[in-house]
Amino acid sequence: KYKGKEKYIAAIVAAAIVALPVLSFNSQAAEVTDPNIIYQNTKKQTVTKGVTIENIVKFTKNGWYNINVMTVDLSNKYISVDSLTNTESIGKLATTKKLATQRNAVAAVNASFFTPDGGGYGHPLGTVVQSSDILCASSDFNRYSDAIASFSIDKLNNAIINYWKVNMNLITRDGEKIPVAQYNKYNNSKFKDITVFDRKWGTKAVGATEDIPDLFQMVVENGVVTKFLSGQPAAEIPENGYVVVTREEGAKTLRKAFSIGNEVTFSIETTPSWTDLKMSVSGSSVLVQNGKIPATFSYAPSDVVAKSPKTAIGASKDGKTLYFVTVDGRQ
Repeated sequence: KYKGKEKYIAAIVAAAIVALPVLSFNSQAAEVTDPNIIYQNTKKQTVTKGVTIENIVKFTKNGWYNINVMTVDLSNKYISVDSLTNTESIGKLATTKKLATQRNAVAAVNASFFTPDGGGYGHPLGTVVQSSDILCASSDFNRYSDAIASFSIDKLNNAIINYWKVNMNLITRDGEKIPVAQYNKYNNSKFKDITVFDRKWGTKAVGATEDIPDLFQMVVENGVVTKFLSGQPAAEIPENGYVVVTREEGAKTLRKAFSIGNEVTFSIETTPSWTDLKMSVSGSSVLVQNGKIPATFSYAPSDVVAKSPKTAIGASKDGKTLYFVTVDGRQ
């Protein structure tokens, strides 16, 4: 019985699969009709009301496959699907099991490619929306083509798969817009462009190092510039504010546009609008659209299309059922 409590199903920005609680299951050797399949066995378990997981083990002419399919009833008001990141910092890596435990999720699966930044940190390639709040974004994501698709659920509980576009700016009191490249992500250009960090990243921003001794930080609190730091350790991020990090031409741009005491607005505009969503995580190519496999896939680098473990997510035609799928293809 639910007793008014929501059950969380989580799409995770991490790299492992959580062990799921078993309430009941049945097992059967499936009748094989595909000539490529030599043997197949299926086990189905109930995770909670409205959520089941099916394990399919098959031996084919190409080898063994271990497949898990989790089915989620989106019409069940006691089930909430959300994205999860480490509660310590959006940039700090953790196993899927740890992330699920932090939020008491009853089931979880990994989501989103991520770039390791070293020291136990990394950042997802796409935008992450969690509990109707945007956690991180990049302005260059899908800027030049629809390459990496994202999965989202809006506030009306509709499942959406599409290609995000992101536009971020610092806006002066006079309306001048200064482009922001990254939000709560470590910058791969060594901060030659502009990055914004707030408390979702942690308590400290990013400071100068031997590699980047000229790092410039602009501290903003309650919408007002309060401090400039050059070549200094990481500034503390205000609870009601953020720290803007850059160097070289980016630092010159900020110094020219702002002075201590100036008002500034940080704007994040996305398509689809993140303000309409409950959650969102990125993936890679759309595999099936309107019941058909695309002629070409939008994102297919060699390391992605290689035979390896894969995760997929999809929705039924009526949008009322979600499918989380994992396939171990290396056995």
